[in-house]
Amino acid sequence: MSTNPNTGDAKSKRHNFVNITLQVGKDGEGNYSKGGKPFASARAFYGQGKDKSTDEFLPSMWFKVIAFGKDGEDLADNPAVSTLANVQKGDKIEVKGRLGYDEWKNQDGEQRSQMVIYATEVKTVDDGNDAEEEEEEPQPS
Repeated sequence: MSTNPNTGDAKSKRHNFVNITLQVGKDGEGNYSKGGKPFASARAFYGQGKDKSTDEFLPSMWFKVIAFGKDGEDLADNPAVSTLANVQKGDKIEVKGRLGYDEWKNQDGEQRSQMVIYATEVKTVDDGNDAEEEEEEPQPS
């Protein structure tokens, strides 16, 4: 079961748009659906930094970022799909899109879930920290 990224509260016309800067935790991948529609995805996180009282890292918030192209487009024709397909672990990206939530059961029957951003725009961000190596964020389990 997954949430539909295209639904909003019809009465109030509210939508769940987000604009967030994330760090890529797993290289982007591009592909085509069975119907020929291009899409790309990557795993990325928002690091909350350190707790000032304990000096320990707060848990990172992980997202699956997905961008879809239009029927008949090539991966390179859609800027969001192309950018997301080519990001690499450690890159920083700015993502605009709709927030969603996916749930499923794994092979062992355990309930799993993840936050998803259905991206309409994706661009890489140069944070100017090329000279310094950032501390590695903990990976999700």
